Amino acid sequence: MSLEDVASPNFAIAHPEEIMFGVIGRMWKTGATIAVVSRGNGVVGDDQVLGVITKEHVADSVAASVRPYT
Repeated sequence: MSLEDVASPNFAIAHPEEIMFGVIGRMWKTGATIAVVSRGNGVVGDDQVLGVITKEHVADSVAASVRPYT
């Protein structure tokens, strides 16, 4: 899968050292459907993209953390 396959004009930038709550908060505030995880600052080039976090990833993570309590 390429970045073009999941590309959306509505995205947020995240960095590997960021706390996930901050990334999720930024996605929520901006209405972003994905966060592009990148090293470096400024314009993100293909060689700087480490991965993407989607709303589905976030939902799956929340569901997995709730499972022990159900």
